[in-house]
Amino acid sequence: MEKMLAVKIWRGEEDGEFVTYQVPSRENQTVLDVVTEIQRQVDPTLAYRFSCRVGVCGSCAMTVNGKPRWTCRSHVKNVVKNNTIVLEPLRNMPRIKDLVVDMTEFFDKWKKAGGEFIGTRTRHDSLRWWILPAKPENRRMRRSNASTARCVMRLVM
Repeated sequence: MEKMLAVKIWRGEEDGEFVTYQVPSRENQTVLDVVTEIQRQVDPTLAYRFSCRVGVCGSCAMTVNGKPRWTCRSHVKNVVKNNTIVLEPLRNMPRIKDLVVDMTEFFDKWKKAGGEFIGTRTRHDSLRWWILPAKPENRRMRRSNASTARCVMRLVM
């Protein structure tokens, strides 16, 4: 018999409520995997946000069992309590629907802090520039980029 996981998810806006879903518990699944499975297999009306799935952008951030976390980097086995996970939108931003928050204030602060990406390449350029050799200085740069996203998450909390 398959082991199941109870997932309580905030549904609605400010005046919403928690709805409990049962999903299969699998080894090495992330909280984002669980939310995606619920949205794709159980309830297609569930609203949530994600982008990169590798712990860089921070768009998948939610409140998991009372703590703000990136769901793509949070493994179920590390956050589950009594075979249950409670998911809410981030508490420091206005709720739009379900697990989605209004990030306008975040992006306003990001712009004010000088956060801007101006690309120098086009879709016609070779992709080889993107693949960095496994050198120590390149590893530091990758860690720095992930650290920047963590900093951004703190900026709005």
